[in-house]
Amino acid sequence: MNAGLRRSAVEFLIVSSLQLGVTPVVKYTALSIFVERFLPSIKNNNSPTRTNRIDLEVIQDEILNMSAVYGPIPNGYDILAFYAWLGFLSTKLCGGVISRSLRKKHGDNWLLQPLRQCNLQLLALVSVWVSSKIHDTRPLSVQSLKSLGDVAIKEQHYTTRDFLEAEVVLLQVLDFEIGASNVAYVFLEDFLIRLRKLARVGDLVKLEACMDIMDVLYETEETSVLYNSPDFLAAAILACLFVILAINTPFSAIVPHVPLCGFG
Repeated sequence: MNAGLRRSAVEFLIVSSLQLGVTPVVKYTALSIFVERFLPSIKNNNSPTRTNRIDLEVIQDEILNMSAVYGPIPNGYDILAFYAWLGFLSTKLCGGVISRSLRKKHGDNWLLQPLRQCNLQLLALVSVWVSSKIHDTRPLSVQSLKSLGDVAIKEQHYTTRDFLEAEVVLLQVLDFEIGASNVAYVFLEDFLIRLRKLARVGDLVKLEACMDIMDVLYETEETSVLYNSPDFLAAAILACLFVILAINTPFSAIVPHVPLCGFG
C-alpha cells in the first residue's frame, strides 16, 4: 500500500467521525482498530480470501435466530464477547474456511484485492461502526453509515449488504479480537485530569489541541508506530503541550496548587 492511499483512508476516517458526530473515544478507538491493527495486517498480505456469500448468509441467519431467542444483541462491552462468539461460529459453520484463510497470503477478497481507495474508505467507516457498537448505548445504524458513504465515497456505491460483509472481513483480518482499553485517547484523558489537579497550567492545556496532535501522528505513517505504546505517547503529547505553554506562561500559573514546603 502506498503512503498516499493510506493517508487518504486515515483522513477519510477522521473527517467521517466528525460528520457522524461520534464521541472522541469512538473516533480514536476506530483509529486504533483501523490504523494500528487493520492496515498493518493487510500491508503484510495477511488478508482473508474471498468470503463465500452463502457462508455469510448462514452466519447472518444464525445471528438473527439468536436475537429472536435471546433478544437484541447487547451493546457496550458485551459486543466484544459477541465478536468472539461470531469468530467461533463462523469457523464452525464454514468448516474452518475463515480460520484457514486468515493464514493465507495474497488473498483474493474483493474488498482487499485489488486494494482500492473506495474499499479502504468503506472499511474505515466500518471501523467507526464497530467502535460505536463497543462504546455507545445507541450505536450508529448501518443506514447512517450508508447515507454518508453514498455522499462521501465517489468511486463506488455500496449496499447495506456490502457494509455487513465489510464488517466480517474487518473482523477476519483482526482474528475477531477487538480491544478498546489500550487506546491512546483513554490514557490522554486520564493524564490530563491528573495534570489539572497538580498544576494550574493544566487548565490551559486544551484537549482539542492534544487531539489535533494525535490526528497528525495517525496520518503520518512513520510516527503511527508510536501508538504501540499508547500510555507513553499520551504522556509525551501532554508533556509537549506543557512545555509549549510554559514558555509563554507566568511561573505563578505553572507551580502546583499546593504551597511548597518552607514557602509562604
